[in-house]
Amino acid sequence: MFTKKVFLCVAACLLIGVVSSAPAAITLDILTPGFEAGVAPGGWINYNPGDTLVEGWVWHPSYRGGQSIVHDGSNIVAWATFNYLEPQTSLLYQDLQYADTSPVLVAGGDTYTVSAQFMQPYGGNFGSVEVGIMDSVSETVLASQTYVGDPAVYVGGPTQDVTFNLTLPTSPVGVGNTARLYFTSTDIPASPPDLPQWNKGMDNVSVTLTSGEVPEPSTLVLLAAGLFGLLAYAWKKRR
Repeated sequence: MFTKKVFLCVAACLLIGVVSSAPAAITLDILTPGFEAGVAPGGWINYNPGDTLVEGWVWHPSYRGGQSIVHDGSNIVAWATFNYLEPQTSLLYQDLQYADTSPVLVAGGDTYTVSAQFMQPYGGNFGSVEVGIMDSVSETVLASQTYVGDPAVYVGGPTQDVTFNLTLPTSPVGVGNTARLYFTSTDIPASPPDLPQWNKGMDNVSVTLTSGEVPEPSTLVLLAAGLFGLLAYAWKKRR
């Protein structure tokens, strides 16, 4: 007989199945998210390609370096785009890890929610920033988005909070390799000569990861049992 107790058990199975199947967002451990490099007010530090900016952050050796400067009393990172002899920009990256320092591995369907503060520390046009996730071994870009800053918004150097949602393909390259977060630019001037444009400033990076894995069979069984039980209860009530 389909009693109230049975109904409650069925509802509990359904609830457990739903909760178990819902992926939770995990906050990743970003090293030096505020780029604190000990730069004196009014000063700056230049970095060459391949240099470590601060703990966790590296200027890619195949691109240009960048700077650490103080903006509105806070250390930030800044980089340029220009076309002198050849198009040039910077690429700053960090290999991702969990709070226990274990590496974040590339997996199909995972979504990375990346938040950062952007600013124009030197005046002029902010331009654009490309944010993405790549496989750290082959350096294949798995997901990316481009943010184009409204020039009017950045007049006077205000900070803008921007969020990106980067979802990996279901069968990405480099499954099992460490996932790498990167920032670069796509607005390189079309032709030389052009002076460096230090027009990209960034601070306070954070990343959360939502798994895209398929629920385990036991979870699906709970969901199916719960749904079947509720349908049976509804049928019984109608009779």
